[in-house]
Amino acid sequence: MTLTKSLRLIAVVVLAILAGLILTMPAYAQEEGSEEGGEEVVETSEDDSSENNQEGESKSYTFTAQPGDSYTQIARKTTQIYGIENEINLSGEQIIFVETNLTIAAGSPQLNIGEEVSIEENLVREWVDKATNLSEAELSLWTRYANVADFNTDAVGQPAP
Repeated sequence: MTLTKSLRLIAVVVLAILAGLILTMPAYAQEEGSEEGGEEVVETSEDDSSENNQEGESKSYTFTAQPGDSYTQIARKTTQIYGIENEINLSGEQIIFVETNLTIAAGSPQLNIGEEVSIEENLVREWVDKATNLSEAELSLWTRYANVADFNTDAVGQPAP
């Protein structure tokens, strides 16, 4: 194995470990003013999930935090929407890879109810491109996370009933 491949594999392992930490962190939106770590969790309501791309502006996917949603869930839904819009069939492992890196890039934020969350399409595209170029060995490192993930994001970005 070449040094480059070894370093790439090490980087993927580190990302997989970080993904495990992120996926197990209680990073749910909370009511503004409530104490950190409180029991109140939130979902997101979709606010024009994708805005029109105007000249000079980058398109972004925007959601409003509602009880039950986390940044990771919003990143997952954004990744899925991007894949659908661009006719890119992503595996569960690739989606987990993208959402994890989007969440890390955002600083793994804890959300407040009503907080707007926007993810730039350019950033999603960058991580989707990387995900589609992962080797089978790299993808296999993400399998354990993909196997336990809930990919049904229908309720994410929707107002609570």
